[in-house]
Amino acid sequence: CFENRLGRTSLVHHQIDTGNTKPIKLRPYRVSPARKEIISTEITKMLNEGIIEPCNSPYAAP
Repeated sequence: CFENRLGRTSLVHHQIDTGNTKPIKLRPYRVSPARKEIISTEITKMLNEGIIEPCNSPYAAP
């Protein structure tokens, strides 16, 4: 009935207006090597399925 894959849409465009605020830059949380591997695998899957896309931004949050 339902697929196990997440879907995507091009019907909505999302944008966050930050105005003239200074970018927030925080260090990432520490994670174990095992958890880091899981995170990397999930990010790669989402990139390959077009769910997320690479971003070059001055903002960085954990």
